Amino acid sequence: MASLIGRTLSHYRITELLGEGGMGEVYRAEDSSLGREVALKVLPAEVAGDADRLARFQREARAVAALNHPNIVTIHSVEEAEGVHFLTMELVAGKTLDQRIPAGGMPLGEFFAIALPLVEALAAAHARGVVHRDVKAANVMVTGDGRTKILDFGLARMGELDADPSAATQTATQLGAVLGTPAYMAPEQARGLPATALSDVFSTGVLLYEMLTGERPFRRIDGPSTVHAIVHDTPRPLATRRPDVPHDLARIVARCLEKDPAARYASAEELRAALAASRSRHVRSPLDLRSLLARWQVVVPAVAVLAGLAALAVWGGLRSARSERVRTETVPRIEALLEQGRYFEAFTLGREAQRRLPDDPTVRKLIERSSWAAEIETTPAGAEVAFRAYDEPGGPWHSLGRTPIDGARIPAAYVVFRLTREGHEPMLLAGGDPSFAVALVPAGTAPEGMVRVPAGVESSGAAEPVELGAFWIDRYEVTHRDYAAFVAAGGYSDPRYWQEPVVYGDHTLEWEEAMTRFVDATGRPGPAGWELGGYPEGEGDLPVRGVSWFEAAAYARWAGKDLPTVYHWRRAAGMDIFADILGLSNFGGDGPAAPGTYHGVGPWGTYDMAGNVKEWCRNAAGALRYSLGGGWDEAPYLFSDVDARPPLERRANQGFRCVRYDQPPNEELMAPVEGLRYDFAQVEPVDDELYAFFAGLYAYDPSPLDARVELTDDASPHWRRETVSFEPAYEGPRMVAHLFLPANATPPYQAVIYRPSSAANQLPRVEDYVNLPDYVPRSGRALVVPAYWGTFERGVEARSFSASAMRERVTRQVRDLRRTIDYLETRPDIDSGKLAYAGVSAGGEYGPVYLALEDRLQAAVLVVAGFHDAHMLREPPEVNPWNFAPRVSVPTLMINGENDFTLPYETAQKPMFDLLGTDPEHKRLVVIAGGHVTTDRHALIRHALAWFDRYLGPVQPAPTGR
Repeated sequence: MASLIGRTLSHYRITELLGEGGMGEVYRAEDSSLGREVALKVLPAEVAGDADRLARFQREARAVAALNHPNIVTIHSVEEAEGVHFLTMELVAGKTLDQRIPAGGMPLGEFFAIALPLVEALAAAHARGVVHRDVKAANVMVTGDGRTKILDFGLARMGELDADPSAATQTATQLGAVLGTPAYMAPEQARGLPATALSDVFSTGVLLYEMLTGERPFRRIDGPSTVHAIVHDTPRPLATRRPDVPHDLARIVARCLEKDPAARYASAEELRAALAASRSRHVRSPLDLRSLLARWQVVVPAVAVLAGLAALAVWGGLRSARSERVRTETVPRIEALLEQGRYFEAFTLGREAQRRLPDDPTVRKLIERSSWAAEIETTPAGAEVAFRAYDEPGGPWHSLGRTPIDGARIPAAYVVFRLTREGHEPMLLAGGDPSFAVALVPAGTAPEGMVRVPAGVESSGAAEPVELGAFWIDRYEVTHRDYAAFVAAGGYSDPRYWQEPVVYGDHTLEWEEAMTRFVDATGRPGPAGWELGGYPEGEGDLPVRGVSWFEAAAYARWAGKDLPTVYHWRRAAGMDIFADILGLSNFGGDGPAAPGTYHGVGPWGTYDMAGNVKEWCRNAAGALRYSLGGGWDEAPYLFSDVDARPPLERRANQGFRCVRYDQPPNEELMAPVEGLRYDFAQVEPVDDELYAFFAGLYAYDPSPLDARVELTDDASPHWRRETVSFEPAYEGPRMVAHLFLPANATPPYQAVIYRPSSAANQLPRVEDYVNLPDYVPRSGRALVVPAYWGTFERGVEARSFSASAMRERVTRQVRDLRRTIDYLETRPDIDSGKLAYAGVSAGGEYGPVYLALEDRLQAAVLVVAGFHDAHMLREPPEVNPWNFAPRVSVPTLMINGENDFTLPYETAQKPMFDLLGTDPEHKRLVVIAGGHVTTDRHALIRHALAWFDRYLGPVQPAPTGR
């Protein structure tokens, strides 16, 4: 609406706009009748005619006017003038909390001085049946004299005015939005359910967390992601963000933030009492010193006697009360954390409980359940050892004492150890092994920028385990600045550094001819991404990339080092912390980061071995050279997978790091590692009788879906996103699916059900999966992404590879796909007769299982699919894709990379294609550029859409767009 500044409504002259939001604009105005300044809240003219909005605006006035509390803004009147509806309120001068909260959080005294009046005001409102529904920092004002005022009950409602909860839900649905501010709303509000006083308690918990840390507990990159986090994620414990916050206060805030309303404080009054008790324990009240001095001669003798008796009584009472709280509150919380597999938090809370109840057997057993006994030795002894949570890089360090350590307890979780001893290099170790022995490195003897990896056993791929001696490896990847020193030293003009023959096709190049291939974009010696012999401005600290294997080997030789063998690289990278390291590494990013920016530390103190840039290794694989670790633009599972690339290739995500050996590796370690791929052309699928038994394992009985829409998002111009949930086809948490409904087509939509790669096993949200096929909704078809069991929101902490665990995983995921189709059949905006399947990597590899068991699909596209010997050979036959492939009849397109080292064409891709039971006229295998991750996205899109067009038919475009 047009600005009202300068206008006069009735006897109010409007002078300044103070703020605006969904429920109206707020102005400063002069009341000429009473000679005072007031705040005018005005309903926008364009929505004043909406009966629901107008009624809610008027309800705000009645709700706030019914309250009389010094910490709630006072309302003067409700008026209308010249067609403008407005109310007049007390003008509060000061700063809102979002302007006052410092970056690191408030001091405790200031925190309590604001928080207690705030909660007291909410308690008073709740006692009158008023729910605020929009508690947030911007709605709390602190005046110049320190008074706290709650502003804007614009979303409040009187309990007696909305007796029918369904009416509130219906209204919210009709408006197309959930009322409230996403960052602060309670989970039930995010789901479109009516807000209650307990919703205000949750929002207050968000605000208290923000006041103490300077950060919101569920802050994400955008509104939908924030709402998703509120519904599904647990915020980082306060202790990890601000260790000085008292434990009881941290528990108060955590209880406010419980997802289940019944687990929160039963009322704002109960929360107020808890905060008041915490303040009394941790913030001292000022004393009237002059009064005490005037009476000290009379008071002191009596106090001396009484204080001693009272102190004993109070101490005993406090100890008893604290002990009871440990048993009734802390112990159940520890048990719940153990059930969730959150052992580090359970251990930390158990240690806190043990300080209160040192001899309690229940607490002792809980600590034992959440921890391991550590046995740590160092040479020499006397090193200080501390540990922290692996996934909390900024978390507190916990001391274990000095080595040798025997029996001290550490959490049964992945941790980072820090070892320090005077006269020796500090050492970081990471992993889940509580017992180890290491030799400390004397100060000044370590090669610059390198860490020590002790001797041990390592294997790679299908090769036999090998014994490795101790060696050094670069802590970080080689940077542009490092590499520039090699170029400046004449590295490209000295044949001594270029000892391996450069083979191009069938021709071995002369050294001078080979060097003409190792030039930058301007023809000068240097990596592919450089210009005029130098790296891009501002990128000196980024990892060098765009280098061939030959250039990496030459640099290593110039630096007096070598490229690591695959065995040494994997020993240093540590496959045992695979799942935890991925979340702290640069996968799915926009580009490489400066080494050490990400906190994924390896078992011996290296960084960025997962993600950032791929790293060349010494060993050959036929005409290829190994390239390990994955890059920023690749899927996280490539950290543990093996890959090999043409050695002349100079990709933008290809870099390296170096090693230095105590003793040069023997010929066996330097020899080619072929991978020993299993040839799946020789597999024999089971007969029909046994297959029928296998298929029966995936069956389920029809049952009510109880479906509901959890979230809608219209932020994209290309689609509307809906997150839905429904009951699964087995006992367990509700099934979740994400629908991306096209903006450029007319319903009912054709739909493509997507099965992502195994990267989804490590990602908590679908937003984190960077390779969603957005071309599907942009082509006019609905993209449906179920959160299959063990993926995204339905991730599973403990991942076992036993036969029973594999059987459970695959059978549940197939049922998830079928149950999703059950749901799609209930939606009138989906054409259930035109459904297709699309899977990539794991989704392609297991595609035959889905396709054989679900006959409601009309087409399928399997991207980088084939039989994977790294895990399929260990699986039980009832989940092996080759037993299902002959039973597939749906038209199927396979799109594979021509240089896929993970799924080679002859031994993995073609055997799957040949086994597919689909009529030869309706199946096709297309090989395009790339490896296990295609480098020709346009070709992939072109072939996939052509296949959908052929078997689903053209889409019906929207007449005028959404």
